[in-house]
Amino acid sequence: MNTKLSVINHGIDDLLFECFTDEAFKWYYPLKPYTLLEYQWVRNNIPLVDNKTIVIDAGCHHGNYSVVFKPAFVIAVDCNREFLKYAVQNMELNDMKFVTISKELGNVGLIEDMPINVDIYKVDIEGDEFKLFPHELDNFPSVKTWIVEIHPKYGDPETIAKYFWERNFMIKKVDRDAMQVRDYIREEKWNGHATLIARK
Repeated sequence: MNTKLSVINHGIDDLLFECFTDEAFKWYYPLKPYTLLEYQWVRNNIPLVDNKTIVIDAGCHHGNYSVVFKPAFVIAVDCNREFLKYAVQNMELNDMKFVTISKELGNVGLIEDMPINVDIYKVDIEGDEFKLFPHELDNFPSVKTWIVEIHPKYGDPETIAKYFWERNFMIKKVDRDAMQVRDYIREEKWNGHATLIARK
């Protein structure tokens, strides 16, 4: 690993990010154009209020998405304790307020005694999103914004989109081919994994 580049400019605003592995360099240095598009859209369109906005980042990996939510309070979730350690260091690097939960999501979801209302719930759990929904939607009725990376090789994206429509969410898709965040088209063909953003 090139340690001289271990702490890098994240790619969004003045955020910083530390790459702890060669894989992190490959994924995050520099950010892919569609990732940058998604991150910037989130920061431009979703209110992130210091000490008020509460975010769950499920599948936080090394915290690259977590820091995008600054100055919100982040509940970072991952089943890999080493990844959580890296996420903690990256959130600390950006002077964020956060807690971590080591848990594998899926059929049981994030069953935790949450004394607070969650505003934003981001999900990137490599196909297990098809196990997580729809019950997690009903477990967290306070969430007004869901950011869900969907992996179509594990299931039909339309099933997840339907759960949001049934609950009166408006849905957008991060279209990696067209490089835009646009309204989701029902029953559209998916060429690969992409992110849905559902909002009330």
